[in-house]
Amino acid sequence: MKVHEIMSPRAWCVGPANTLVEAAGVMRLFDVGAVPICDDDRVIGMLTDRDIVLHGVANGGDLNHLTVLEAGSNTVVSVSEDDEIESAARIMAELDMGRVPVVDREQHLVGMLSRADFMMPAEQ
Repeated sequence: MKVHEIMSPRAWCVGPANTLVEAAGVMRLFDVGAVPICDDDRVIGMLTDRDIVLHGVANGGDLNHLTVLEAGSNTVVSVSEDDEIESAARIMAELDMGRVPVVDREQHLVGMLSRADFMMPAEQ
């Protein structure tokens, strides 16, 4: 089975210049704890709610001015929509990731894969 068969095709990203307040608003609106950082739909990083707390709130930063690029991870770990789900599960387990962006061959964001997706039946 391939990743695209179980992933969520709904994926919202934020741009590198978005502020942490804007990113938190996206997370709240779509009820997610992490969003990819995208530049022209290409994943260049990841921002989690934990990043906002540790790099913004705990450091006393101005969340209206700190950007997601300053707080998020610029290390991109993604899986391909054509990867086998066993391979994606192994990557997520080894790196202790709860969710990972799914990209196409050109590295454009096409969805998100979470641990819960492995437990849900594929949509028909």
